[in-house]
Amino acid sequence: MREATGGAYLWMIVITLIFIFACYICFSINYTSAMKVTNSALLEIQRDEGLDPVKISQVLDAAHYRSTGDCESDKNDTGWDAFKLTKDNNDARTDPSKAHYCIKKVLASRDAYGVPNRYYYRIKVFYTVDVPLVGGVNFNVKGDSVHIYAPDDKVPLNVTNPPLETES
Repeated sequence: MREATGGAYLWMIVITLIFIFACYICFSINYTSAMKVTNSALLEIQRDEGLDPVKISQVLDAAHYRSTGDCESDKNDTGWDAFKLTKDNNDARTDPSKAHYCIKKVLASRDAYGVPNRYYYRIKVFYTVDVPLVGGVNFNVKGDSVHIYAPDDKVPLNVTNPPLETES
């Protein structure tokens, strides 16, 4: 009887470890896919030297991206502009709780000595992992673009000023 009980506990430990390993692999694959989508969108912003929602939608559509999420889920990180996948610029904006991707335009440096303003874009995309017995778990991935001088945006964006750094 003792061997049967010990064997049952051993099987429970093995099954638990296999479940943990499978979850880790699932999260890793989905996170890698979301980072690939983020980098593709950032490269398109860099190539266009500004935001063009139609081209971003084409890039995300080519990557078979369909996830949605809430842009304002983190109350400490505000100022996101919510977008959905679109075919034209007229209907690119959407409700922040149902966005396909979110973009924040951040002022990197102000006009100084004849040099135009520099901005960078921060993009947030979402991915969902369907875990058995738990359901869908929604995560987001953020990425930053390179600095762009005097960007040419196809849609107006809110500009976020980063907090001033104090010298210590």
